[in-house]
Amino acid sequence: MAFLPNPNSLADSYRTRPTPACTFPDLASGMAIWTISAAPDNDGWDHVITDEHGAETARAWDGNPLASDPPSASGSIACLRSGWVGGEGHPEDGVFTSSFETWAKAGAERFGERWPEVAARYERIWVWPHARHVLSDTQSIFTNVRDDGGPLAGAGVLLEPTALLTASMIEAAEDHLMRTADTLFDHVRTEAVIVSNAVVVEPADGAAVGPSGPAMRPAPAHAGVVPVELLRRLTRMALDAGKPVVLYGDNVEAQRATLAV
Repeated sequence: MAFLPNPNSLADSYRTRPTPACTFPDLASGMAIWTISAAPDNDGWDHVITDEHGAETARAWDGNPLASDPPSASGSIACLRSGWVGGEGHPEDGVFTSSFETWAKAGAERFGERWPEVAARYERIWVWPHARHVLSDTQSIFTNVRDDGGPLAGAGVLLEPTALLTASMIEAAEDHLMRTADTLFDHVRTEAVIVSNAVVVEPADGAAVGPSGPAMRPAPAHAGVVPVELLRRLTRMALDAGKPVVLYGDNVEAQRATLAV
């Protein structure tokens, strides 16, 4: 059975954490800057992740593995969402259904039953958490990856810190993002870090509004509501932890300039 988040267990240590001084020295030429782009062929996968040399590392799917079967193995690492309970929303646009059931017993039980079955289809698998999914925040990710015998046994984590934000968290984005970085960037199960920005989706339909408020859609690092200084800090922290930094494939050079990499 999947573990439910405990919102109190990490909170106290971050309430009084001072903002660290942060500089951005020149980075080594060998740093790992990867990209995530639309998958080039129609095989069911939505994204392809390529490394700093342009070689394919992983393929990602935005569908719901708790409700339907993901694509067949592609030969690279399979990257799947942790899933949700309820309607589909618009996952192709990064907008997922928001439901209390996802974060409650129903979602945890479904995840515990379904994820190991899905993961067994692939030689290597990463989970890609999101604020509207079962693995929705720093605590739920940390609790699951520290359990070697739980549903995520053997799985890596493709971590996108801004994807764990809701619209109501933007004013306190620094605290939320630094909590994620401090807790998970050095974790052995964290395989790569997507450094992205985000935009608030106007509530045009039911998928965009939910218990957590308006939806957040991922955006390239240089365009969105998250302060660029925080994204630069995340980039430095991820690289210092030895994790590849992944950028969305829209105007990568502008993003690299924004992030000083």
